[in-house]
Amino acid sequence: MSQLGCIAREIIMRLAICTAALIVLGSGAAMAQDARDWRTLYSDGTYDFALDDGSVQRTGDAVQLTYRITLPEEGEVAAMEADALLDCRAQTLTLTAARSYDAAGVVVQSVEAPEDRRKAEPIYQGEGGHETLYRDLCPGGAPVPAPPPAGPPPIPVSPSRN
Repeated sequence: MSQLGCIAREIIMRLAICTAALIVLGSGAAMAQDARDWRTLYSDGTYDFALDDGSVQRTGDAVQLTYRITLPEEGEVAAMEADALLDCRAQTLTLTAARSYDAAGVVVQSVEAPEDRRKAEPIYQGEGGHETLYRDLCPGGAPVPAPPPAGPPPIPVSPSRN
């Protein structure tokens, strides 16, 4: 076999090994996603809200967690996962990262919130999954407050003509 033939054969072998490794890694990532310990906390027919019990880490009143929202409608996004920080004392939830998936379980989009852009959002009564998450992970916590009253409706403004 010529030297060129040996080099070509080696390149083909390396490509085959790399391809096999990517397939194994890809299936491992899918298996890791499936290996999560999802527990449905809330469902209203519009969406299902589940907590990955294996992701829960407590430090005092702060709880790090991952939750998943599954949408029953067919569309580009079938599910969304979020990493969040729940503050039981302040009754707030701060998203730190989020991923959206298509129906096949492939990541459509993934974002991580920079620390300077993270905002603790209050949890209110009637917020379905977030309220249920608070009640589940903060037993004995203060009752969830009612949402603030809606502000006045927007006033339509048309451009002035000179």
